[in-house]
Amino acid sequence: MSFKIDCRAAHRHLYCANPMCQRSRRTQAQARRRANQAAQTQSTESSRLQSGVKPGEADILAENPLFVGLISMLTGSNDLDEIKIVSRRLYERGRGLLGITPEKISKMAA
Repeated sequence: MSFKIDCRAAHRHLYCANPMCQRSRRTQAQARRRANQAAQTQSTESSRLQSGVKPGEADILAENPLFVGLISMLTGSNDLDEIKIVSRRLYERGRGLLGITPEKISKMAA
């Protein structure tokens, strides 16, 4: 049995009552939900730590001149080789402080 739409709530009834239209609308909504879930899954997978990946020193230093300047100021040296040595030591010390071991990285990536 169909019902009569209340004229006071007519603005809420925006969808067609035809069963084929409703089926199409539900199919489209499901496709949007699945696309959204896929996008969320991809973003969480890409943010996980990768097993055994150590960032290259050259990459870190080239992408972050702020760190190069900071290490230069802390060491009082402008020698890029010394800055690379200090950055390697800082990286290893940070991993040690955070307790990040290769075993933990492989567990996080799994």
